[in-house]
Amino acid sequence: MFSITPRFRAAMSLANHVPPERFNAFLGRIIKQLIQDKRPFTEAEELKLIEVLNFNLEDLHSLIDACSLTFERAAAISAHMTQVIELLDSAGVAPSQLAGFQDVWKENASALISAYKEKPFGAPGSSYLLDVQWHLHLQGENTCASQPVFCN
Repeated sequence: MFSITPRFRAAMSLANHVPPERFNAFLGRIIKQLIQDKRPFTEAEELKLIEVLNFNLEDLHSLIDACSLTFERAAAISAHMTQVIELLDSAGVAPSQLAGFQDVWKENASALISAYKEKPFGAPGSSYLLDVQWHLHLQGENTCASQPVFCN
């Protein structure tokens, strides 16, 4: 899916400090907001999460970004759950947190993939892929006449 960077690994290690029942709700909120193309948490909700999880704002944003990235990349390639779990396991995510990712992905993957298929790319609202055209130009040489032959 993508390579694991030290920053991603550090963010995922924060996930191991979140109680599993809260982590499932946390992940559920992130993926549901990704489906709607909205910000996962408001500023007020982030302040409450900082208190509840005992994180600073930077750590909270790192965790949100890492979880969002995981779901976004998985949706972009229509990843199977085993690919997601293998990636997260290699990043050091605890088994209880892996189960949370698995549950949330299993429940929401098809909706997120569908939302991403309908999402435009490029400038907002202006770029859609409508057609692909290929043009092949070959140049060959006739050995008998030693004159170039052009094919279009």
